[in-house]
Amino acid sequence: MQMSKIMQSIRRFARRTDGASGIEYAIVAAMVAVVIAGFMGDMNNGLNNVFNQLKTALPAASTSTGGNSGGTSGGTSGGTGG
Repeated sequence: MQMSKIMQSIRRFARRTDGASGIEYAIVAAMVAVVIAGFMGDMNNGLNNVFNQLKTALPAASTSTGGNSGGTSGGTSGGTGG
């Protein structure tokens, strides 16, 4: 008797389709998340490379000697004056 109730419950569960579209959306969302995570890893490496290059270039630029830091303080501001 108990076994037939279990089998009926299993058959009823197998026939139900009301949650199928929700599961399909969850699977698609999971696949999109996996693809995005894969690209984020590549993008993360690229950004790290850019910032590492900047980090090594900035101290060299700030400690460079030579060049003239002066300039002229005079001059005219554009326009026709009229």
